[in-house]
This record gives sequence, C-alpha cells and structure tokens, in this order.
Amino acid sequence: MGAVASTPAPIRFRPMPLPELLDELFRLYRRHFSLIVGVALLVALPGLVWTLVTGAYRLNSTSSKKVDMDVRSEHHGKPSRHFRIP
Repeated sequence: MGAVASTPAPIRFRPMPLPELLDELFRLYRRHFSLIVGVALLVALPGLVWTLVTGAYRLNSTSSKKVDMDVRSEHHGKPSRHFRIP
C-alpha cells in the first residue's frame, strides 16, 4: 500500500466568545511567532535603512522651528509663555 498524504483539517469559522477568541489568537501567535516577526522585519527594515541612509532623521530638528514660528504668529508676534522659542 502507498502512503497517503494527509492534509490539515480546514479551518472552521464559527462565532466564539471573547475568552476563547483571545485564547485562539495567542495560540496562533505562539505557533507562528517567527513568521510574524519575519514579516514585521520585512516591512520595517527597508524604511529604517532608507531613513538612515538619506539622513531624513535630521529633519526633525528643523520641523520644530516651523511649529514654533506658527505658535509665534498665532500670538501676534509675541512669544507664548507655554512654548519655548529658540
């Protein structure tokens, strides 16, 4: 007799109470943790590398000056006591 390849049972979708739903969710996370982390890294790493290579992280220091100028213009040129203006 030849070996018969068994296929996994199909997933049955059914209404579940919240505790059972959370239990199943965490079971899936534990079972496929490396896959979830791998997909998250595939999504996050290219953006991080691009930001570091292009130096886009340096733009944050100049964007705060724009916010300060907007705050100053709202108070008719007078500095606000709630915001520190460089």
